Amino acid sequence: MAIPAAAFTTSPSVVTPNTVITFIDGSTNTPTGWSWDFGDGHLVTGVTAVDHTFADPGKFPVTLIAGNNSGTGANTVAVNVVNYGGASDQTLVSYVRSTLSFTVELPIG
Repeated sequence: MAIPAAAFTTSPSVVTPNTVITFIDGSTNTPTGWSWDFGDGHLVTGVTAVDHTFADPGKFPVTLIAGNNSGTGANTVAVNVVNYGGASDQTLVSYVRSTLSFTVELPIG
């Protein structure tokens, strides 16, 4: 049996404070244990999918460690939690995932 290659997906992809985000394991090589670190002091173990809410804006390194009898693999994704709205006439929404990032400007009003 090979060491797991940790991977996960999130939904939704645009993250604002107090939005429930679902993290779902997509690891390969048959993991039997999971540990989630959300970078904000919250840890969850033993589950393949978890809902999490970030209370404050900021950049949070979310790490999944997936393991089996052969060892563990880890994957970290930077999740950028942003406020939007307010006095500006444009909204800037950023989401950073591994080495891929994109920015979308949305008009308000």
